[in-house]
Amino acid sequence: MGKTTNALEQILSDWYEGKLNLDCILNPFISYHDSILSGLFPDRNANAYSRVETWFSQMEAYLEGIPSGNYDYDYDQVVSIGELISTTIVDEYLRSAGLPVTWIDVRGLISTDDSWREAKVDWKTSEEQIMNSIRSTIQNNPGTPSIILTQGFLGSTSEGDTTTLGREGSDYSAAIFSYILDAEEMVIWKDVPGLLNADPKYFSRTEKLAAISYREAIELAYYGATIIHPKTIKPLHNKDIPLVIKSFVDPGSEGSGYT
Repeated sequence: MGKTTNALEQILSDWYEGKLNLDCILNPFISYHDSILSGLFPDRNANAYSRVETWFSQMEAYLEGIPSGNYDYDYDQVVSIGELISTTIVDEYLRSAGLPVTWIDVRGLISTDDSWREAKVDWKTSEEQIMNSIRSTIQNNPGTPSIILTQGFLGSTSEGDTTTLGREGSDYSAAIFSYILDAEEMVIWKDVPGLLNADPKYFSRTEKLAAISYREAIELAYYGATIIHPKTIKPLHNKDIPLVIKSFVDPGSEGSGYT
């Protein structure tokens, strides 16, 4: 939500620099999310508050210790909290709207090595965990369509330490799930109308491309296009799973496709 990752990176930096008054470091972050909660859940007794408070407490407990000395390890343990908080809020909101949703902690699904901040996926273990979890969710809700909500960007080691997947990690997470579950298609929602022929930050006249091949997408990424990272494309390309980029600003538009 917003610039949450940047805020958590600043908290981590302040912690490493010994700027502890912990309350001063955490108050803006906590207040920001509390304002989101109060806008969505006017009743302060709503379950969302206690669930989010649990994540805050876990983060505070971690930061009450001293840095491990391995910045990248501590980065993964602290910055990961953003995804867990945001999906918890979305989960509670969907439930309040009467939608059937199952929230799953992705750290029990995507298994990785301990390459902190750029973790490598253990595909065999991840496939077993994802298939078992999704199958169990479906079997426990027979005949009922269910939204399965989880986090992007995160995984965990076999020892249970949280890891992050590096640049564009949330898109990559979606590709991991799509590959393992043999998805019919994968849809990524962005703040642009689809795949553009140039970066709108630098060019005023851009055109949306209706569709390009994965090979063309990889070439564009090689020459600096940033909308989709090559590591996201590879699992989809391997199984010929179509990727669609759509705009959350104009959700009714067709978007762009990769095939």
